[in-house]
This record gives sequence, C-alpha cells and structure tokens, in this order.
Amino acid sequence: MPTTQAQQARIDALTARRKEKASRLDYLAGRSTLTAAESKSYDFIDKEIDDINADIAALRAGRTVYAQAQDDPFTSDAAAQQRGLGSSKGLVVGAMVRAAAAAGGSHVALKGHVKSLYGERHPVREAVNKALIAGIGSSGGFLVPPEQATEIVDFLYPKIAVRAAEPLTISMPHGTLTLPIQTSVAAATYQGERGAIAESQPSFGQIIGQYKKLTGMVRLSNDLLRYGDDPGIDAMVRNDLIRVLALKQDYHFIVGDGTQDTPRGFLSFANQWAMLTGGSAGLWSSSANSTAAVGGNFITSAGNYTLSTILAELYGLIAKLEIANVPNDRRAFFMHGRTLVGLAQLYNSIALPMFPDLLRTRKIWGIPVYVSNQIPINIWDAAGMNKDCSFVILAEMTEAIVLDSMELELAASREGSIYDSQGNLHSLFVEDSTAIRAIQAHDFQMRHPAAVAVAQLVRWAPSLQ
Repeated sequence: MPTTQAQQARIDALTARRKEKASRLDYLAGRSTLTAAESKSYDFIDKEIDDINADIAALRAGRTVYAQAQDDPFTSDAAAQQRGLGSSKGLVVGAMVRAAAAAGGSHVALKGHVKSLYGERHPVREAVNKALIAGIGSSGGFLVPPEQATEIVDFLYPKIAVRAAEPLTISMPHGTLTLPIQTSVAAATYQGERGAIAESQPSFGQIIGQYKKLTGMVRLSNDLLRYGDDPGIDAMVRNDLIRVLALKQDYHFIVGDGTQDTPRGFLSFANQWAMLTGGSAGLWSSSANSTAAVGGNFITSAGNYTLSTILAELYGLIAKLEIANVPNDRRAFFMHGRTLVGLAQLYNSIALPMFPDLLRTRKIWGIPVYVSNQIPINIWDAAGMNKDCSFVILAEMTEAIVLDSMELELAASREGSIYDSQGNLHSLFVEDSTAIRAIQAHDFQMRHPAAVAVAQLVRWAPSLQ
C-alpha cells in the first residue's frame, strides 16, 4: 500500500529521530566502561530505536501509529511549525470538527474514523470521546467541553488586538455578573485640638456584565473533509473558525457602541467619560459629517498634521490618563496599520526617525502598540473636508475586563441550507458540503471609563511615494 504524504512525513521525522538516537548509542558503545546511569541509558535508547523501527514498518504497511509527542503537530508547537501550521493550538478542535463532518452524523462512524486516522491514544481520539460524552447535537453536531474549548481560544487571542493586550478576564458562567466599583473616596481634613471630626463616606456603584452571543458559520467541501488526512486540513478548519469569530469580537471591543446586542468598546466608554465630565459624546460617520466628541479624554487631531502636532497629541493622550489618576500598570496603544507606518516614517529636523524601532518592537516610549485594521480610516471630519480620518486609542488594560460566559460551542451539519456573506442560498445536501457553526458568549467592560483616552479624526499616514 503506498504511503500518504502525511505518513511519509511521519516516516521522515522518525528516520531523523532514529539517526539521532543511533549516534548517541554509538557514542555509548564506544566507551570502554559505562556507569550505571550510562548503562541504563544505553538500554533505554536501544529500546527507543526498536520502537522507532516498529513504527516506521507500521507506517510503511499503511497502519496508524501514535506519534511521539515531540513529532506530533497536535501536541508540539515545534512540530506544527515545521509543517507550516503555525501552532499546535486549535488543531485538535479543527480535527474534531472535520472528523464529525466526515462521519456524516454517525457516532460509531465518528469513533472509527478518528481511530483509523490517529490511533488509539491520540489527543484527537480522546477529545472526541470526551465531546461525545459531554453532549450530542443534531445532524452530527457536538459540544466541545471547556478543556478543548481552550484549544481554539488560546490560539485566537494572539490574533486579535484587545485580548492580546491582556485585559482582566473573568468567567461569567451564568451569563450575567455584577461587579461593584468605588465611584468616590472619603474625605480627610486637618483640624484644631478640639475640633469635631467631620464624617465622610465613599460612594459605590456597579458594573453589570451581560452576555453577548457571537456566532459564525463556515462552509467546507465534504470531499476535503472525507479524504484529507493531513494536519494541514485541520489547521485550515481551525483558521476558518478563528477568522469567523476573531474579527467581529475585536471590532466591537475597540469601536463597538453596545447597540443591537453587541458589546461596548473603548470608544463607547470614552464617550461615557466625556459626558460624565460635562462634555458631549462623539458620533462618527463614514458617509456624512461627523460630530467630534468634546471633553473627557478626547483629543481632536489636527487635520493638517505636522511632527509637532503628532507628538503633542501622543503626549496629550498620556497626560489625559495621568490627570484622571489612571494607573500606569499595563497601558496599550491601539491603531490602524496605516497609522503605525505613518508614525514609523516620522523624521526630526536632522533627518533621524522619531521612532526608529517602532515597526520591530511595536512600542512607543515603552508602551506596546497593537494594530487592528478594523479601526476605520474612512471617517469624515466635522466639516466633511477630510474623509480619511481614524482613531488612536490609549487604554489601561488592568481596567479592561473581558467576561467570558460560554467558551465555545461547535456543531457540524450536512443538512439544510445556509446563506453566504453575499446573501446567496446554498443547499448543503445538493452541494455536498458541511456547515460548521461556532458560538461564543462574552461581554466587555471598563472598570472606570476614565481609563481610555482617544485621539479622534487622526489622519497620520505614510508617504507612498
């Protein structure tokens, strides 16, 4: 039976590993005397080589062999990177989805399919067994238990800006959570020897987190799900799920207004602080004149910007947080990629870059910079003269809270019809496709809205000449 590409890759990896072990064995064999530890090591390596030879023979015969942890892209980041898969995280979830779809809704077929592909003791088989015990949905769907949900969540976080900046993350298993906060402090006064001590009381408020359900669906060819036997297919499934969930979540954590069952984002909390301090909220548009926010922690960027205005506005964002007594524990900038490159091209009067390592370190004055190209760059200014405006946000991430209510639920179905992003209807049965649905639930809050400062109507951009 000819070996598949995946099997040949395993054979090559095992052959290289056998060569490494044999070299160590030859070294020990050449010693005139061996210590007790070296003798034990010799026997252990000799057995490892025998096991590797047996695995190579099994793979050449077309039988499934459980990969050594260090050679398996499902358990080793190094092995995944060697295969060009980016990371081992999330591959198990991708494999589970693919196997469930390929099994056509049969639990018996699902177990047999996973066993034939991965072997008895592989993490994918163990994860499928756990998922089947946890609960079965209709049409081959399944619930991913929390242990496996973290597989895709861990991979998701570095791909988006807000979670990558490490906000405080709190579990919200019941879908809602009330967090008490202190809104004012007690007073202290000096007084004479016999003066009465004036009483004062701090005041308190509360933040109410309420789950927001995030859903996504991807459609894959059943031929791909049936016949693909390479972890690269599982990585593709994983990455599709990541794209579906990550972009929408990050967008709302940054610029969301909290309407239509969506989370509020940094801009919304900055608007709240502006109104609490006697200012007015901003209303920004990409199709009409915007209303700039006034007061609070907002800075309106100069339309005809210069090096001096840019530096003054960046320093101004920091000053806004300092004046509001916001801690400086883990601050972070958020901006569009256009803005980042524009800052990297800034030169001073003697032709030296103002931020020479910005593109490499992603830091401004030691403050990390996170790029999200979902931050708009097509906002109109108040007069409608400039239609290429954006935002630069500075936030204290110890004040930002992500409340996770439901980690991840996956379901796969070959039946029914779905609409694609262009509104076209697709019959899964007729097109021999599988739809994979992903659901998460979470909320985003700021402990104090003063912990966000925003430069609005920013036009900083690189020279493209």
